[in-house]
Amino acid sequence: MKKSVFVVLFMLLFAGCAGSPYQLAQMDSGQLSLVSDYDLLGALSNTAYRNEMMFAEAKSRGLLNDNDIRLVKKGKLVRGMSENALIATKGQPLMIKRETYKSAIIKQYIYGFDTKYTSQTYVIVNGGTVRSWFIKKK
Repeated sequence: MKKSVFVVLFMLLFAGCAGSPYQLAQMDSGQLSLVSDYDLLGALSNTAYRNEMMFAEAKSRGLLNDNDIRLVKKGKLVRGMSENALIATKGQPLMIKRETYKSAIIKQYIYGFDTKYTSQTYVIVNGGTVRSWFIKKK
């Protein structure tokens, strides 16, 4: 029984997930058009597997513009970058906290785990735009 469970797990890991950056990098434009926005933006954050076809698909959907694409390729957070560019740069966050302040929805994207040895990055998004960020030091 243990051996069969191990074999199945190994096969699943070897095949990869349908939404994994590796799988998306292998797709043609027709296949990419069927991928969710969530998976596409998340895959772009993986610099090892992203490609120009993935950027073109994100642009054609209106998820990223030319400026966003330049920022994502640089891989750095910049005040004023779009929320989608944030996700394409840093990936999907561990958690998103939403708060309302004077009828505006403020989102706090939290990246990384809060452990004894790691720090968390908090990115503040207002109106679909990155406003600021800070790193919670240990």
